Amino acid sequence: MQHALAAAWFVAITGASGVSMAAEGALACFAPDQKPAAQVAACTAALSSGLNAETRILALLARAEAYVGAGNRAEARRDFDAALRMAPNHPAATLGRARINDAEGKAAAAEADFTAVITALPAQSPEILGEAYTRRGALRLTRGAFDDAATDLEHAGGLLPRDLDIRRRLAEARFRGNQPRSAVSVLNGALGLAPNDVDLLRMRALAYAQLRNFGPAVNDFTAVLTAKPEDQVSLEGRGVAALQNGTYGRALADFARLADLRPGDARVLFLRGNANLQGGHMDDAVADFTTVLKMKPGDEESLFGRATAHMFRGDYTGAETDLGAILAKTPSAAQALARRGHVRFLRQAFKEASADFTQALALPNAPADLLLWRFVAGARGGDKNAAKALADGFQARQQADSWPATVAQYFLEKMTGDDLIKAARNTQGRLCEAYFYLGQAALVQKEPEAAAKLFTAARSTGMTRFVEYAVSMAELARLNPRPPAK
Repeated sequence: MQHALAAAWFVAITGASGVSMAAEGALACFAPDQKPAAQVAACTAALSSGLNAETRILALLARAEAYVGAGNRAEARRDFDAALRMAPNHPAATLGRARINDAEGKAAAAEADFTAVITALPAQSPEILGEAYTRRGALRLTRGAFDDAATDLEHAGGLLPRDLDIRRRLAEARFRGNQPRSAVSVLNGALGLAPNDVDLLRMRALAYAQLRNFGPAVNDFTAVLTAKPEDQVSLEGRGVAALQNGTYGRALADFARLADLRPGDARVLFLRGNANLQGGHMDDAVADFTTVLKMKPGDEESLFGRATAHMFRGDYTGAETDLGAILAKTPSAAQALARRGHVRFLRQAFKEASADFTQALALPNAPADLLLWRFVAGARGGDKNAAKALADGFQARQQADSWPATVAQYFLEKMTGDDLIKAARNTQGRLCEAYFYLGQAALVQKEPEAAAKLFTAARSTGMTRFVEYAVSMAELARLNPRPPAK
C-alpha cells in the first residue's frame, strides 16, 4: 500500500482532511513519487513535530509503507504496532502488519490480523476487504482448511468479481476439498475471463478426471499441451485419462514422451506398462513391469500387472509365480487371490481355483462376480453343492438387481440363455461376459460344439481387457486345437 493509499484509508475512516494535515506541517510525509528513503525522512521529521493524534497515526502508516518499500520490515512493523497502540484494531495498520506477518511466514498471526481487518472494516471498502478475505483464504488453503478457505474466497470474489487470482484460489480450494464439480463450475467462470490460461485449463482437466469425465479431461490437457508441449503434469494426466477412456494409443504416446522427459522414472514405466497391458501389448507390458520391479523389488502393483500380462499371453506359470509373491507377503490380498483363481481356472485346476475364489469372497468388499467364478469353477470341478453356494451367496448379499445376480438367475435355471443375452442390452462388456458364462454352462452340460460357438461370440465382442475374453480364447484353443505342423 503506497502512501497515497494510506492517506485515502485515513481520510475514509477518520474524516481527516488535507487542510488539517497541511496545518500540522505533515504534507511532505505524503508527497507523491518520493523514494522510500526520502519519504522515511519526511515522515520522521513530521512525527518529531507536534502532530495531533489522527495525523500522527497517518504519518506512522505512511512511514511504515515507506519502510516496506525499502525492504525494512522490522521498522515497518514497529510503526504499524505504534499506530495500533494509539488506535487498536485500526484497519490500515492491522492490514499492514498482517501483510508483514504473511510475508514472514507467521501464518497464525497473519490470519488473526486479517480477521481483525474483516471484523473492523466498513462494507463500503470492497478493495481492501476483498484483499483481507483473499489473503485469509489463501492462508486457510495452505493449512488445509479447504471449506473455510472457500468461504473466504467466495466473499472475496463477490467483492472483486473480475479478480482472476481469487477464482483460481477458490477453484483450488474446491478441488483439494474433494468437490471437483464445484471446482469445474468456478473454473468455467474463470476461463470465461481468461480462455487460454493454461493453469486454469490444467486444473479443470484434473477436476474432470476426478469426476471420471475423461473425454473433457483429455480435451483440456490437450489444450494445455498445445501451448506447453512438455508440461509433464498434463502429459501424465492426459495419458491416465486416455487410458481410462480406452484410447490406449494416445495413452502410450503420452507415456512414451513422458519417459523421454523423465528417464528411469518408475512411475512413468508403471503407467506405460498399464497402457501396454490395457492395449493388448502383453510382451511390452511384461518388459515394463519387469523394469519397474528391478527398481522397486517386490512392488505389489507391478507384480500384479506383470502377472495379468503373463496370464493374457498364456504364461500361467509366470502369472502364478508373481501372484504367489504377492500372497506370500500379503495373504489377504483379495485382488491377487481372485487373479490366481482366474489363472488356475485357465489351466483347468478347478478345485484350486474355487478355493482361491472362496478365500477372496471371505474378505471385505469382495466383488459379486467372484460368486459366479466360484460357481463355474465348482461346476467344472464336479462340486455338487456349487448351485446352492451360488444361491446362498447372492441371498446373503441382497443384490437381486445387479448384473452378476442376473447371471446367477440363469445358472439357477430361473431364466433362459436368450433372456440373459437380452439382459446384457447390447453392452459389449456384458455381452462378452454373458457369452462366456453361457459357454461355460455348455461345457458343464457336455456340449462342446455349442460352447465353441458361444466362446467365439465372446471373442467377437473385442473386449480384450476382460478376463472372460482371455478365458474364452483359451477355451477355444482347447476346443479347436491347431493341427500339428508337418
